Amino acid sequence: MISIRSNSSTGTTTGSTTTTTPIPPAQQKKIDAAFALLIVSATGALLSAVAFVELSERTAQTVWWAYEPIVDANPSFSEPPLSPKHKRFVPYVLIEKFRTAAIGNQKCKNGNGCKERELEHIVIFHSADFRPQPRWSPDYPIYIGFHRTRADFAISIAHSDMNISQTPPQMLGFGIYFARSITNTEGKAREAGAYICAEVRMGKVLMLTRSELHIVSNKNSWWLEYDTVYLKHEQEERDEFCVKSSNQVLKWIIYIEAEKDKKLALYGMDVEFNDTQCYCV
Repeated sequence: MISIRSNSSTGTTTGSTTTTTPIPPAQQKKIDAAFALLIVSATGALLSAVAFVELSERTAQTVWWAYEPIVDANPSFSEPPLSPKHKRFVPYVLIEKFRTAAIGNQKCKNGNGCKERELEHIVIFHSADFRPQPRWSPDYPIYIGFHRTRADFAISIAHSDMNISQTPPQMLGFGIYFARSITNTEGKAREAGAYICAEVRMGKVLMLTRSELHIVSNKNSWWLEYDTVYLKHEQEERDEFCVKSSNQVLKWIIYIEAEKDKKLALYGMDVEFNDTQCYCV
């Protein structure tokens, strides 16, 4: 109850002899209503601010997660719907080598010891020499592989599927090739400009050493018995594998290298979200 202090004879306020006079009920209701309205307004403003931040973060995530690059493509290429295997394009500004470790732009705190196997996480936080899984064994029926190709080819793949390499020389035979890390696609792939990180169903695997490559090189005869050829290299990080069918490639993430993707620079997105504090990138 809110009350005032007044002199019993004069009705003026004083710090000595006082009596307490209750506020009339009707006036008290008005005061209570005013305070309630003030509290509601303040609470509403706070909730609106929180909602705005959350909306801003969701909007930023939507911008990145729905991102599509601008790449010079073959003029004869027309874009059909995206393949159901295609999860998304990741803008190159989000990948590890562009991350500054500042607020909202941190690197993975677990480094190369990270156990996260989501493709987005791998591409964004571990897009260099990171190998997300140990050397293949039957314990890994689904294996993560990295494929390098031209930027325009990657756009075509996103709208269709991965293609079998059949132009000799093909060291592991005819099929679709993968390395165990992005770094180790270099020196293996004949094309450059884009990277694909994919989940692959290995099926029945023929594991070979370098001295046994003649069994499969430039051939598809191994398709009759096996789904995958896996090269067990002398240097483990250089292992690679080849699958006989695009049906074994279950899903993928693609990122286009900076010099091939025109959109980010065109719209200022290569600098706009650097070190943002909203934790949305």
